[in-house]
Amino acid sequence: MREIRGNIWLYHSDPRWIIVPTNGSINQKGMCVMGRGLAKQTFQRHPFIAKALGNKIMLSGNLVFAFPKLRMFSFPVKRHWHDSASLKIIHSSCEQVMVLADSYDIKGDGQILLPRVGCGNGGLLWRVVEPILDKMLDNRFLVVDFIVPKQVVQEPW
Repeated sequence: MREIRGNIWLYHSDPRWIIVPTNGSINQKGMCVMGRGLAKQTFQRHPFIAKALGNKIMLSGNLVFAFPKLRMFSFPVKRHWHDSASLKIIHSSCEQVMVLADSYDIKGDGQILLPRVGCGNGGLLWRVVEPILDKMLDNRFLVVDFIVPKQVVQEPW
């Protein structure tokens, strides 16, 4: 597993897949709560994803799910949106995403992009999460230390 720095969306092109950190919270409309971080950005790009993920969570639980048309995996890091991320859930998600990556026959270095899962809104430290990912994920996975592009401010003159 390698790590680079940049805007993860700029690297998400065919054939690369993207991992989106998620939680198991479902709102009254049956949609997965995707209100912060990369999950929110995913929802803004693909508004239908919250309902699709909500349906899968209601049917099967808070698991890793594949969305092949988007080349995306959900990746639970916590139970509820307001919780801190859980190392136990991250460990389980690593196991599940490896199985799914194999089932979709994803091959090649850096073909699956992921942010520093659990370290943004999840509140975990990268130095704690990184050894788990490094031990469990292979060279297909590329961590993108996510940088949100700054707004360009026009000077008034």
